[in-house]
Amino acid sequence: MALNHFNDKFVMSKDVWGLDKRVSGWTSLLTIDKDHLKKLQCDVQGIQDSFKQDVVLFKPKEFMNFSGSAVKKIVSEMGAGPADILVIHDDVGRKLGAVSAKESGSANGHNGIRSVIASLKTHGFVRLRVGIGKPDATKVQLSSFVLGKFTPEELSILNMVAFPQTSKMIGEFIIQRTKPFQNEEMQ
Repeated sequence: MALNHFNDKFVMSKDVWGLDKRVSGWTSLLTIDKDHLKKLQCDVQGIQDSFKQDVVLFKPKEFMNFSGSAVKKIVSEMGAGPADILVIHDDVGRKLGAVSAKESGSANGHNGIRSVIASLKTHGFVRLRVGIGKPDATKVQLSSFVLGKFTPEELSILNMVAFPQTSKMIGEFIIQRTKPFQNEEMQ
């Protein structure tokens, strides 16, 4: 859902995700410019007005717990490295709507991240963790909670807080990935 929110900021049509059988998932191709980053309230100081960056958004077709092979395929297909990818995932260890970035490290018990780490054979990729809260263990199993639907109240929190913050952090990630190239051009 966070990727849909980000994608919708740049594309007029809501139906831009195309199923790509080569990489076992849905992709959306965007060209991000300085004005897009401003809309996300990113710090664009020092970014050239002519800035343009092609971005591929990817949603694996597999269940999250088995998504590593699809992530490996898209990284290979695009000629990218682990440092070029940003994985967005749910986090039951954070309160609903809280968003944080993590540069690398363990999976913290997240089976989807464990799958990506195993497939890429590295912990060295950035993750955005979107808090979904933790269920009362006496009332519902963790797996049922994670796979369940959000209530209207929860969706409101995600739409008002988490998704705009996630979109801004994606924009900042794009800026950070391109700065070395910009610096070379400026010298």
